[in-house]
Amino acid sequence: EALRELGIEHNLSLGFKFSGSLIHSFLRLLYETALSHGHYREFFRLINHPLVKNCRVDIELPLRPLVYGVQRHMTENRMNYIRFLPADPGEYEPLVRRIREALENAGRETSFPDYLAGIVETLNVFLAGNEELLKSHGAEISEFVDRWTGLGRLRLPAKGLEPGLKMLEFALRVLENATYHQSGDPMRGVQVIGYLEARNLDFDCLIMPSLNEGVFPSPSEKDLFINQTVRRRVGLPYDQERDNLALFYFTEMTAGKKEIFLTYLSEPGQDVRSRFIDLAAEDRGLPTDETQVLLDRA
Repeated sequence: EALRELGIEHNLSLGFKFSGSLIHSFLRLLYETALSHGHYREFFRLINHPLVKNCRVDIELPLRPLVYGVQRHMTENRMNYIRFLPADPGEYEPLVRRIREALENAGRETSFPDYLAGIVETLNVFLAGNEELLKSHGAEISEFVDRWTGLGRLRLPAKGLEPGLKMLEFALRVLENATYHQSGDPMRGVQVIGYLEARNLDFDCLIMPSLNEGVFPSPSEKDLFINQTVRRRVGLPYDQERDNLALFYFTEMTAGKKEIFLTYLSEPGQDVRSRFIDLAAEDRGLPTDETQVLLDRA
């Protein structure tokens, strides 16, 4: 986000998982609400999703006040399921009708390609009222829809997939670990990637932010359950092995670079800087600049 605001050319070359995207999370909540037959717990999570909550009907009517109103109405009247709402819920009709139609679409029994197309129609209902979302997540949404409809070309056994919600569950599972990419030239500008992905790549300049203890190397929560002596004896990874592995990655990344910038956060509540910063300075004779830089969005 900072690179975008500063107008610096960059590329998220490895992309992000669809499972973390707004569209995938919306469809997951739709699936869970339909599976629970519209139970208020899942229903409330669904209508509080940004795709619903920030939607505007015909540009003039925001759904956000209706979301709060429906939650208040169901809570005060102790209504456990959306299906018990009246057929004509009055002022909440624009919201309830769209959710009911989305749930009906999720439960449709039809061919797999037609089912996928119906889910896209449901998405379009809410995307049409989310102009800002389309601007900020346009590439992500476009790629998701392309991959989603492309699932219809899969060769599935005639009786290999049950209709209705099973189709939605299957499609979400297939795309869960798939990734979408941001626009940009992977051979130009700043490449934003994880340190594991950077091991076999070579750059003239390396920038590693947030090099604090607890971030790099990072601790393992599993250490709280099994102490290090036991882990060594039974052949499980222990803290020294993980630190050595982190050192290996760090050495591989920093070797042969013309410029290396290692930064860390210095503020109350933050761990001290990573031991690897001092190691790089001592072993490689890297010049250090102790000048503090105050981070400011302006």
